Amino acid sequence: MYGIEQMKAHGILFSIIKEKEASRIMQTEYTPDQLLLYAALFPCYQTTEKKGQAIHVEFAYLYDLAGLDRCLQKIMSALCTDVEQTLRTVFTADCFRVNAADDLVETYVAANADDLFSAYSPEQNDFLAKHPVTLSKLSLYSFLNVLQFGSLQRFLRFFYDKYAPVLYHTPYAPFESSLESIRRVRNASVHGNGLLWRISEPADASFQKNLSLLSWLGRQGIGQKTRQTNMSKPIVHDLACLLYQSVSLLPHTQCEEFFSAFHGFLMEQCTAHASYYAQSPMLLSAYRFACRLLSVLTENNFSTKKDG
Repeated sequence: MYGIEQMKAHGILFSIIKEKEASRIMQTEYTPDQLLLYAALFPCYQTTEKKGQAIHVEFAYLYDLAGLDRCLQKIMSALCTDVEQTLRTVFTADCFRVNAADDLVETYVAANADDLFSAYSPEQNDFLAKHPVTLSKLSLYSFLNVLQFGSLQRFLRFFYDKYAPVLYHTPYAPFESSLESIRRVRNASVHGNGLLWRISEPADASFQKNLSLLSWLGRQGIGQKTRQTNMSKPIVHDLACLLYQSVSLLPHTQCEEFFSAFHGFLMEQCTAHASYYAQSPMLLSAYRFACRLLSVLTENNFSTKKDG
């Protein structure tokens, strides 16, 4: 049956979901390779002929995690879209505060012409295909809506390199330290590459922790070991940055609605099969950290204190 032998080669068991149903799932919902990504979240044998195989991991565990991951991607994709739109709005307001909006696009395009024209042509961009005008002649609003998130980051840095000291009395706008994390979460969510399986991914040489967020977590009573363990995992770190930054960027009601939805995901969907994850310290640590972070953010920003 399709995918079964590949699963067994990694030590995956079929006591909860039987082989016939598992094969159907792998033909219609998730490929074997997609599901096996989640096996790395569980301990594996370190010696003997089973070295590298999962220890007592059921196919049902992987299938449940894939479903949870799909839900999480939808939640985070929606949040990233809202945050991105708010970033454009805040940035536009900052441009007008320093009277820089009129010639900013033309100046930026002139300084980055080669990169921009190779990445943004009418053949590659629907807006430019429908509005045949050179990039430098676009209004600030139109130019911002043409840019993808990575290009938006560079445009913001171009502007704030000059104006952040005037606007914020620092070399950077307050939200800039979180933009790279937001971009990574956005790309993984929007393009369907997954989030949960990435908890097992080690940090590469380019990974840098958000020191201001780490300091804030410490002030909220989250212990050093908990911070070190979880914020050293790039995807957990990036999700934490996104949640933290969303509070300061999004309108209060909009952010509160998202936090309510995320709370439901953690407390209801993630606990439906809690016994599946009892043997995964990696997942349990990340889950507890996410719950603690959400609790702290909610208490600081959305809790209503009642008299008496």
